[in-house]
Amino acid sequence: KVTMEDDWTKVTISKTDITGSKEIGDAKLQVLDKDGNVVEEWVSEEGKDHLIERKLIPGKQYTLREISAPLGYEVAEDVTFTVNEDGTPQTVKMVDDIKVHEIQISKVDLNGKELPGAKIEVRDAKGTLVKAWTSGNTPEVLSVPAGTYVFHEVAAPEGYVTVTDITFQVTNDGKVTVQTINGVVRSVGNTLEVVNTKKPEQPKRETPKTGDFSVRSWGLLTILSTGGIWWFMKKRGFAL
Repeated sequence: KVTMEDDWTKVTISKTDITGSKEIGDAKLQVLDKDGNVVEEWVSEEGKDHLIERKLIPGKQYTLREISAPLGYEVAEDVTFTVNEDGTPQTVKMVDDIKVHEIQISKVDLNGKELPGAKIEVRDAKGTLVKAWTSGNTPEVLSVPAGTYVFHEVAAPEGYVTVTDITFQVTNDGKVTVQTINGVVRSVGNTLEVVNTKKPEQPKRETPKTGDFSVRSWGLLTILSTGGIWWFMKKRGFAL
């Protein structure tokens, strides 16, 4: 008895970051045939590659295309591949590069004037320090990938109230959006504008002028003086 079995095609799609060390999620991918028809479509999962079985024809050419990249990554160029003639398993790799954006952080007063002297930190969603600086007369420029960040004011300029933490996001197109507002803050395009308000003025305490005694003060002083003289005379044996 002789048995012949036909195997089927097995193509694994690997979607990694530029280091190639980890599979990244949230990328929308397609495999198209030579006529542009979609053979397979899926969204990548972090830490997992994607297996296509029985759908691709040995010896035929296909295109792997990224429709949308995960947050913080560039959309990769198409990858063209040919399925092995003998149907042996193969892996097709697509790499996403990190996409960096320039954003500005502006520290201003209520009139929109740049406010120097504020000590500021920006951290990412994991708490890692991205940049620390002291504000000056111009906005601070940061180069960061898309993602979620926290603005933290370590110390406000003298005479101003310290701003509480502000959570903001940089989108894939480089825009800044505010997620959490704990104070006066605006986001316009690629700029985050954080406003400091002045501390309320403390009322001044008036110091009494020398010689400025009220009638009551004079009366109290007279009583104390009289009592002291009486005690002194009694102590010395004077008849009272």
